[in-house]
Amino acid sequence: MLADDLDPSLHVLLEEDGPSEDQDRLTARAVRTLRDLGALRAGVPVRWGGSGAPFDVVSDGIVRLGTVAGAAAWVAALAYGSNLAGALLSEHGQEELWASDADAHVCGSFSPSGTARPTGDGYVVDAVVETVSGIHSAGWLMAMVLVQGTGQPVLVFVPVAAVDVVRTWAPSGLRGSGSDRAVVAAVTVPAHRVIAVEDFVAGMGRWGLPVDAFGPALLAAPLVGLAAGAVDLARRTLRGEATGATGAGDPSGPTGTSAPKNPPARAARADVRAAYTDAAIAADRARTSSEAARAVLGASRTEHDPAAVRRSVTATVGAVQEAALAGELATVAIGSAALQRGHRANRVWRDLQTGSRHTLFTPRALPARYLADLPIDRPA
Repeated sequence: MLADDLDPSLHVLLEEDGPSEDQDRLTARAVRTLRDLGALRAGVPVRWGGSGAPFDVVSDGIVRLGTVAGAAAWVAALAYGSNLAGALLSEHGQEELWASDADAHVCGSFSPSGTARPTGDGYVVDAVVETVSGIHSAGWLMAMVLVQGTGQPVLVFVPVAAVDVVRTWAPSGLRGSGSDRAVVAAVTVPAHRVIAVEDFVAGMGRWGLPVDAFGPALLAAPLVGLAAGAVDLARRTLRGEATGATGAGDPSGPTGTSAPKNPPARAARADVRAAYTDAAIAADRARTSSEAARAVLGASRTEHDPAAVRRSVTATVGAVQEAALAGELATVAIGSAALQRGHRANRVWRDLQTGSRHTLFTPRALPARYLADLPIDRPA
């Protein structure tokens, strides 16, 4: 998905992360950089210009993006997942999506948002799709709608040019993702740009990507990257203080002669070092838990063990919780400067808090999602 040497591009995304937040959508420069990296064509079939990279490679690339720009990584993650859905369309449908521009990525939602009325060889679609991350850089909107008369859920792909975008996205974090509302009003969608949800689920399974595990694991990748970025920022901040008046020193090395001599200062420094160390441990746990969650993904098969899928989702939830903790502890290590809205640590913390509250990561939702798969002892 991404070139080996990302330093210049990552630097650009880092520079654009703040401006993207200020305008509640990715800047044009950030979008160009994602295009140049190939991040927006991940999931696009090779015949139309995609890389064909497997999930673990794409996920690692999204983690790397997340270390410098949470919103850009979030958009890249959603583009990948939505592109994969488009890749399950017929060849005619895929051609319409990407023949002229492989970077015309798909955005959208897997929540029912409207209706599709059959008409001729297609459907007339009316839908209101909320929180569509990346809508401002996408070429296509994917919406899940219900077919009138049958109630069958289908995914429809609509040109963004035919969609009304309403600026509704104003959260505390991940503001740069531009996750605004998309309104589809009586747009005709031909049958070759429609796929039944059951066919989408089956297709993802054939690729070794069971949707119940894939969705959480995919959206965890930007957050794992953000956690690593928060720890790195804390480390560099503390190292920078070593040459300043505070003499905080390098948190990864010995205290040395720069250690404060009065007890309150020594205690405060110890607290800072402990927060940094704990943040690094939490970020590492987020990474290892995320990697464990991905173990069930990527092996082509027709069926997946429900227990393995549950373990994957549980591991992902744990990874996200550790990532959020790492961001919290990193701000403690950085100090009061991280309380300033314009400070990068503050933005990273808010991005982690917002992303970690996605419904896919809500622990209380897990029993409801998987209760049907659990063996239950019943009275004889």
